Amino acid sequence: MTKESFFIYMNSIKQYLDESDSLNSNLAAISPRAVCEVGYHFLDDFVKLLSQAVGDDSDWIDWYVFENQMGKRGMKAGYDGKEKKITNLDQLWGLIQEGKDK
Repeated sequence: MTKESFFIYMNSIKQYLDESDSLNSNLAAISPRAVCEVGYHFLDDFVKLLSQAVGDDSDWIDWYVFENQMGKRGMKAGYDGKEKKITNLDQLWGLIQEGKDK
């Protein structure tokens, strides 16, 4: 998979998450405890499939999307004790490529 294709697919995930957040914000205005989780199972499967397609054997995409909140949390990741903040797709791509070289 090319870097450009990877960015397109990751941006689709970001768009889905943004739309889901917007929907849930609107639902909260009507009913504070309401949460819509439609599509989350599909999102999990999409992330797994994308990881396989790009050769992400360390599940960095899953980590970036769910734990690092698409880079918003500025969490660190790396190999061999050399960690750096992963805040954007270019850094995530580099991390995945580094893992393939291991």
